[in-house]
Amino acid sequence: MKKTSWKLILLAMITFGFMVACENTQEIEADKNSSEQSVEYDVIRDVAEQYLLKAGWNTSGDWNSATITIDIVEDTAIVKDTKYLGEEVYHVSLDDPSITASPVVLVDPETKEGIGFIPGE
Repeated sequence: MKKTSWKLILLAMITFGFMVACENTQEIEADKNSSEQSVEYDVIRDVAEQYLLKAGWNTSGDWNSATITIDIVEDTAIVKDTKYLGEEVYHVSLDDPSITASPVVLVDPETKEGIGFIPGE
């Protein structure tokens, strides 16, 4: 009987060890993915700001706090190529109360290029 209980205790300890190890691995992967996404979003924000600068628009807002979403390009957008209509792209918007009617800049998720904008309202 004692041999069986020691085996059960040993099995429980090994199982617990694997569970803890797997949990830590998932946390590390989540941190890595979050960090990679943060770097990617920094690039996307910079692309959006440069797009507006090239267009001659005011970009004096805080681009570090720009909102990035992925959404479908609708026909109200002004895009350099109609192939983007109906496609999912990054939408970058600057939430700055000092800028009225701030446009939403559209960024291609693969090439990381500014492809157009949605006029501010």
